[in-house]
Amino acid sequence: QDCWVCQMPTLQGFRGAKQGNNLTVVPTLVSGQTQTREINTTNNQTTIEDWEDESNTDVGLDFKWGITPDVTLNATLNPDFSQVEADSGQLNVNNTFALFTPEKRSFFLANEDYFSTPLSLIYTRNIQDPDYGAKVTGKMGDHSFGGFVANDKTSLFLLPGNLGSNVYEVDEKTTNGALRYSYSVNDDLKMGATTTIRKNSEYHNYLTSLDTRYQPNQNNRVNIQVLSSDTYLAQSYIDDIKNSGDYSSEQELRADNINGTDTAYRIHYNHTNRDWFFDMTHMNIGESFRADLAFFNNTDHKKTVIGGGHIWRGNDEDWWTRVQLSGDVDWTHNQRGEKIEQEAEMYLNVNGPMQSFLRHGIAARTKVGNRIDETTLAIDGNTEEFDEVSFSSWMEFKPTSHIWLGNYLRLGTGIDYSNSRLSDVFVWEPKITWHANKHLETKLALKLSNMKYKGDDIYTANLIDLRLSYQFNIRSFLRLSVVGYDIERTLENYLPEVRDDFNSNYKSVSAQLLFSYKVNPQTLFFVGYSDGGYQDDDLSKVTKNTRSVFLKMSYAWIM
Repeated sequence: QDCWVCQMPTLQGFRGAKQGNNLTVVPTLVSGQTQTREINTTNNQTTIEDWEDESNTDVGLDFKWGITPDVTLNATLNPDFSQVEADSGQLNVNNTFALFTPEKRSFFLANEDYFSTPLSLIYTRNIQDPDYGAKVTGKMGDHSFGGFVANDKTSLFLLPGNLGSNVYEVDEKTTNGALRYSYSVNDDLKMGATTTIRKNSEYHNYLTSLDTRYQPNQNNRVNIQVLSSDTYLAQSYIDDIKNSGDYSSEQELRADNINGTDTAYRIHYNHTNRDWFFDMTHMNIGESFRADLAFFNNTDHKKTVIGGGHIWRGNDEDWWTRVQLSGDVDWTHNQRGEKIEQEAEMYLNVNGPMQSFLRHGIAARTKVGNRIDETTLAIDGNTEEFDEVSFSSWMEFKPTSHIWLGNYLRLGTGIDYSNSRLSDVFVWEPKITWHANKHLETKLALKLSNMKYKGDDIYTANLIDLRLSYQFNIRSFLRLSVVGYDIERTLENYLPEVRDDFNSNYKSVSAQLLFSYKVNPQTLFFVGYSDGGYQDDDLSKVTKNTRSVFLKMSYAWIM
């Protein structure tokens, strides 16, 4: 068989089983105290203000009802959506687009596959602080559906572009919702429709999407998705984007075209057989298209990708089990037909002993840099083209049953966006997971990044992400998370007009200690402490500016 699911055994012995009431009510109590302090620098004098306290104790309620074996309702009132698990560290250096952060909150993760579409349209991290939420998901024969609604005390969304994106926040409560319906016409054809909404008195974004998947046989598949958006943002907020100076020039220019309707579409064809595969994708996103409940980084964007590869499978006499050689070429333009990027890349994947996996690749691309005249969105004659070449390597394996090792390496050339020039890039990301025994687990991830121009350092950026977990027993654990950043810039190697935009040295450290006791997945107790601080050119050492203690208790009534 050519898939994992096909090889799964059939479970038997459930004939005559009956559904219970399948009703769960979970009241929660959350209490915490947070201290923050301002660190101000004026006339080269740094003042550290006194700590300011903020206490919060709140009661919430989670509700789950299995209406039928195939239809489930989840609801939450006054939820605690604080992060029980700290986000993984990410370096945001020499990057023009916003970073993606995975969702970890259980309400939004529950049955999230019911909302899946070829182009992902729901990024629930945009919903930050709701008072309520409700979700219903289900399947009836060939029909499946999912819907949710949640308010938010603010509205956070991306301001997309074709050379960069920024995050923007409207400081008003919003209503957020999504509805997804899909129908399996037969084994070959599946159709779906999705709509999302974000709305308050000063802003709205409505999105409608239709998609279809046609798979006439096991070797060929076609996905088509067509989308339409309608956006309105009050003029006062548009003026804020244009005049605040907090956003890139591209987003300030695009602010005038936020309001209105536009369309997007994506066509994807895939052919696979035992030994080779072929893919072709075309995506077209209009200048004013917006998907504000999604993580949609690009607009005014047309991209075509053509790729494929060959697979060799080893036998008992070979040290390797699978080898794959693949590659693709792509072209990206804006709606005016001006070239943004052209790329060709090739990768060699090898699966071998000790659960090892190696992926080596080389990429060559022609890519435009920053706009020279920032008062226009034109690309032709207004940007410089750079020829990037890079080699990358990812290797992972398990030398013992207790240790997993991973290592990513990339070196070559890349655009230095701060100084608009081609520079040398080196990135190294080693990772290790160590199960010392049945109680103790250690995860360590490092990222070391360096950029040089003509042999001289531009910046060195390092990240450490350490997770230590001690599992006392099946019910309780203690976890320590530490994320640290260290960014050093050699400002004398920056262009004079941008030097004042950066610190020569910036460090930050955040830590969280968490104890958890669980009777079951919903009857639990958390208590934790977290703090964070930073150091820049005005501080001689890392100085804490936030710290907090918190606890959460919940009890599940299963009826």
